[in-house]
Amino acid sequence: MNIVLIVLDTARGDITNSLIEDGELPNLAALAKNGQWYTDARANGPWTVPSHGSIFTGEYPSESGITGDDPTYYNVPLVEELSSKGYATAGYSANPWLSAEFNFNSAFDVFHNKFDYDPNGISISHLFRESTNPSDLLMTFFSEIRDKPVASSLINLLFWAYQRSRRKDSGGKYLLSRAADRLVKDPERDDFIFVNVTEPHLAYSVPDEWLPKDITKSDLNNIEQDPAQYNANISDISEDEFGILRDTYRSTLKYVDHQLEQLIKKASDNTTIIVAGDHGELLGEHNRFGHQYSLHRELLHVPLVINGPTIEPKKVTETVELKSLCEIILGLAENETRRLPEQPYHIAETISPRPSLATLKQKDGSSPGEYVYMYNHGARSITSDRGKLIEFPDGDVKFINEDGSEATASQELRESLHSTLANECGEIISGRDTDLKVSEDIKSQLKDLGYA
Repeated sequence: MNIVLIVLDTARGDITNSLIEDGELPNLAALAKNGQWYTDARANGPWTVPSHGSIFTGEYPSESGITGDDPTYYNVPLVEELSSKGYATAGYSANPWLSAEFNFNSAFDVFHNKFDYDPNGISISHLFRESTNPSDLLMTFFSEIRDKPVASSLINLLFWAYQRSRRKDSGGKYLLSRAADRLVKDPERDDFIFVNVTEPHLAYSVPDEWLPKDITKSDLNNIEQDPAQYNANISDISEDEFGILRDTYRSTLKYVDHQLEQLIKKASDNTTIIVAGDHGELLGEHNRFGHQYSLHRELLHVPLVINGPTIEPKKVTETVELKSLCEIILGLAENETRRLPEQPYHIAETISPRPSLATLKQKDGSSPGEYVYMYNHGARSITSDRGKLIEFPDGDVKFINEDGSEATASQELRESLHSTLANECGEIISGRDTDLKVSEDIKSQLKDLGYA
């Protein structure tokens, strides 16, 4: 059996599920109608690093150690175990957090990012980030090409030129196309394919024809799309501008749904397709923007659909956690079909959000909001049908309703939820307020996504 895991980076559960219900995501709607559609799936972290860490290890972020302090994958248990079961594994990532920089590629047989066609050649996108002067570019190219296969590097150069003139999105169309081609390359092979697409992630990039009616690229470009600037109180966003961003966000989901069609059509009847969000986004709710410095529901409620030959159609409304996907996928590889287990509570952690407070303070005119200081060293939450408890490393504790409003709770309830958190995750971890040391290429890519 082939298994395909597609992560729609930054896809909110409430918005995505609503679009599925309304038939505005026809491909996802078809998968949901004939598969398992989890309407209350929860991420175990509010951003890429901790959430993917939980998916690929089956552990909470504090257990896996894959956090903002150290995003490195010293192993990738899900992929490694699938390989041991005879699966050929391939990864296609548009997100720099899921790249060779952090060893995420190491367990895959084949791994591609959105910038370069051949991973063996030099990264052309890296060259163009360093300089736009033609003579400097040529000198750097011929300097670095000595250490890489010439043919691979030249292919990357041609691919970069082609993509520069033709690409109108964040790389999703290209990555899904390569994944689809992989599925049909060897019909006798059992494939595990992972794809991460970032069109729903700021800053938004989709072809003009996919923009909402009456919204132009110019309108979009005139709005601040860097959450770091907003969280540092350098830039402001009006309610009308947030309205444009929300409408455009929905359009990015519709665009990605359209691109899913090419993979769905090429998938054999012996293929299970899993589509999930890794975390959500705040678009003005709670006076916040982006997906850092918060554990609000809008960041943790994500879409999740599983469709395959052994999957019985069912709309599942109970709460489930993304970390359970690891066990479910390994079960599918053994021809075991189970639903994700219902959770009596949901746990999420953020350790060292990115960018750090120290990074925000370095920006000219920076005056970070109070919530940035509150979440700077991390936080963790536990949600049950009786409310939501948020703990901070300094000992502060908040009890809130699911809508984010403050609530009251008995001492007994607080102690019960705290005890469950401690039993599951141990003592709370305080993250470091320091910058990560990464290559200039990755630093530039992370800056494009608002992480630096």
